[in-house]
Amino acid sequence: MGRTFRIKDVNGNTRFQDKTLFVEKKKINLMIVLDDDSIDQFNDTKNNIWAIRYNQTLSDIAFFQALSDKYEFKNICIVHHGYTFSDRSFNEDNKIHLDTVVMKEIKKAILAVGEEPLKITDKYIMQVFEKSKTITTLNIPLPDKSKKKLIGVPKKWIEAFFSLKIIIKGLLDNGCLFSVACWEGKTPDFLIELASFSDKKIKVFGSINYVKVSETNEYRQQGKLLFSGYGSILNIFLVASEDWVNTGGWVYYNSETTTITTTDKDLWIYSHNSSKIYKLISRTKKLTTEQTEKLQYAQQYFSKKWETFYISKYKKSTFDIWKKGVETKYPEFKQ
Repeated sequence: MGRTFRIKDVNGNTRFQDKTLFVEKKKINLMIVLDDDSIDQFNDTKNNIWAIRYNQTLSDIAFFQALSDKYEFKNICIVHHGYTFSDRSFNEDNKIHLDTVVMKEIKKAILAVGEEPLKITDKYIMQVFEKSKTITTLNIPLPDKSKKKLIGVPKKWIEAFFSLKIIIKGLLDNGCLFSVACWEGKTPDFLIELASFSDKKIKVFGSINYVKVSETNEYRQQGKLLFSGYGSILNIFLVASEDWVNTGGWVYYNSETTTITTTDKDLWIYSHNSSKIYKLISRTKKLTTEQTEKLQYAQQYFSKKWETFYISKYKKSTFDIWKKGVETKYPEFKQ
């Protein structure tokens, strides 16, 4: 991809001048984490697949533009809460809400402003914001079930819209966008809106149930708690049994075929040494004994805290025997 630099000494010319150099960006699997309370789990997980980046709000365009300038994305996973693209601890004035209606209203304001610049500036954001105030009225539901009337789309939401666009535009052909959040598959139009930011052949996944965005586990023997606080939402069924209400599971939009597919399956995202990024797995509300056992071993096997606990309690030689036993049972885990 061509990038323009101000440099000296081009073919003997020592004046500063613009020169387009072709710089190949590094290709990564990007995981964006928006909540404070789900950071620790990823620090615990043995992971050589995902480059994890944390930011409390998607309105930080400079942060996401910097990622886009440096990388291209084989796959993207965004861990957040349904239609909320900021830390859930934020107050209502600072929360970022993007759904299908909001996205379409922002697009209307963009069209009304005119041609979109190659580089999104604060001046341009303000133009879109001011224009939206002349064409958009939103009634946003609040936690107490009342509604808040907004004239125009809040500036922070518009910034988040462009951050999403910047990142998704960098998704490579045949890549996937996993929106690990509650309910977003219930409105497939939202998945289509996300896919519209790319001109590549991609799939956009959303769930039609509650989804885990953070996970912690306990280890007990004969009812006694021996260890807790390990594991993550990687290497796990992403919908808890009590939340497996809609058996449609995960839905995805395929931009190549422009079709929506209801998988009737749950999503398992890998973290380590796998040729696969994800797997769709058939299940019922209650996991089978085999599925429960595999989930338990996966959470332990890929946990740094679990390894430390096990070695301190039973010694490294015993841990090595345990690890080898897990690898024999589940060879796909082997690191």
